[in-house]
Amino acid sequence: MESINDKMLNNAAILFVATIVIVILGQWWLAPSYALPNQKVLTRITESQTLVLPGELTTVAPDSYTALILSDKPEASAFPSAKKIVMPFAKLLDKKNLKSIPTEGMVFIFGENESQALMALELLTAKGFENLRAVANDLRTNQTVLTNGIEPKAAFRKGEKAVYDYSRFFKTNNTKAQPAAQPETVTIKAKGGCS
Repeated sequence: MESINDKMLNNAAILFVATIVIVILGQWWLAPSYALPNQKVLTRITESQTLVLPGELTTVAPDSYTALILSDKPEASAFPSAKKIVMPFAKLLDKKNLKSIPTEGMVFIFGENESQALMALELLTAKGFENLRAVANDLRTNQTVLTNGIEPKAAFRKGEKAVYDYSRFFKTNNTKAQPAAQPETVTIKAKGGCS
């Protein structure tokens, strides 16, 4: 009876170890493989101009690039571009979607926001794609720029930038007794900065 229990325990241990090895090999096989190490991706992204500003977007011929539109919204299919590929950002690294991205010619990446386009640029560069550029601003703004043109003051505008919170540091006190007088501006000192 003891030898049967020992054999069952040995078989269970071997089966357990084999299951763990199979799971590890399955994860290794399903994991995305990157063509470039992180340092080379970083140098490739910072070397060249990777962000297309609205002024440049209006000067580039629409048939000279492929628009990679990262959106799962139905209005993305109406994007004004000669060659376009529409896919959700979450499925960017699927094998089927990677095969649909052209390796020849320029690819402009339009994200639902600027950060998403830059993240996609980094992921695709790590996968070995070249001739990629992310487009500044969100998808709706770029759609408006391509259909209606652009005002000269917005030619170099980026969608995501730091916004200074003026109302936090400059508060106004409105008094009802003096309606004609200007509101008094109070300056609040903040900690930090250079000394």
